[in-house]
Order: sequence, then C-alpha cells, then structure tokens
Amino acid sequence: MYRDENVGVARDGSRREWLSTLERYAFPVLGQLPVSAIDAMLVHRVLEPIWSTKPHVGQRLRERIEAVLDYAKAMKLRGGENPALWRGNLQHMLPRANRSSREHHPALSYAELPTLMAELRALPALPARALEFTILCAVRTGEALLAGWPEIDGRIWTIPGKRTKTGKKHRVPLSDRARAMLDELPRESGSDAVFPGRAAGGFLNQDAMADVLSVPA
Repeated sequence: MYRDENVGVARDGSRREWLSTLERYAFPVLGQLPVSAIDAMLVHRVLEPIWSTKPHVGQRLRERIEAVLDYAKAMKLRGGENPALWRGNLQHMLPRANRSSREHHPALSYAELPTLMAELRALPALPARALEFTILCAVRTGEALLAGWPEIDGRIWTIPGKRTKTGKKHRVPLSDRARAMLDELPRESGSDAVFPGRAAGGFLNQDAMADVLSVPA
C-alpha cells in the first residue's frame, strides 16, 4: 500500500495520528500490496472486524483509505473506481454505522479512582502508561499522547500552545509517580515521542489508550 505522507492530511502530530490508524488496522492486510491490487473485498477485510465494535474508528479508517487511494489515482498509480467509496460500493457490504454510536465511558467516581490507577499500574503495556500519565497530569488525551521528551524539564512538563485548547503554553508540574513513570519508560532511538507508536518516529494512537478501558477484568 502506498505510504506517501503528502496526502493532504494535517501536519505534525495530526499527520502521525492519521498514519498510525492506517498502520494499526490497514497495513497488516494491505501494507505489502501495490495500490493497484487493492479492491473492495480487501478494504472490506480491513474494516469488517472493527466496523460494528468500533464504528468511529471504522468510519475514520475508511475515509483515510479512500483518501490514500484517491491520491494514488491522481499520481497515476492505480485506475478505476476507488474501492473504499461508501456510496454504491461498501454500503452494500457493511451495515450503516453511526458516529454517535461511539462508546463513551461513564465518569469514574473519586472513590473508584485508586482501584483504576492500581489496575493501570499493573498493566505492562505502553497504552496503560499513557492513560495513567494522562490522569495524573489532568490533561487532554491528545496533549499526553503527543508529548515529546524535549518538553520535559525535571519536574515540569511544558505543553506547547499549538497542542493546547487555549492555544497558550501550559506548564504541568509532575507528581512523584508521573516523574518516576517517565524515568522507567524506554527511549526509542531517533524519536522524541514519550509514548511512541508503531511507525518510526510516530506517536501512540489514541485508540490504543481507549482500548485499555475496554479490556475485560
């Protein structure tokens, strides 16, 4: 599958998140194929496992595959109709999904928080560390997932304004646990990502963090 980054996606962190969705779900099926070989059945094979269980991810993934294949066609790398089109194509192969059906986890009571934090700490996976760090620092998921090592200075994490909701730089004091967690995290060669994703130099996907909460006890 064609992996050019110049496909009209948002820059910097948004681009990395955009590509990480493809990498996680599409590349295992399509990654070794030329774009000219990708058909509707292969796209369906990518989407079907998550289409009903993670409709928000499935729809976003379909749109991104469609964008990549549109770009490939414009670059004369394939011809014919885009196999990731919904109307008149995948709509006959998949049930109609609703973005509003995305699962929202109920708010956790303060009394339940220690149990959740203990469970997260017991999980060895990086997404669990990312979620724990997000909670400890009381920040938005995007701010934590795109954290870079140059932003960390001792016990202070400075989030640049381009990544905050207000557009202003935000300084976050790190608790003992948050600082200790950072000290325990491995550093990936050639990457500034505190929570690296699968792509070289990329960041962890937001869906990976959400999946931590979906793991049955």
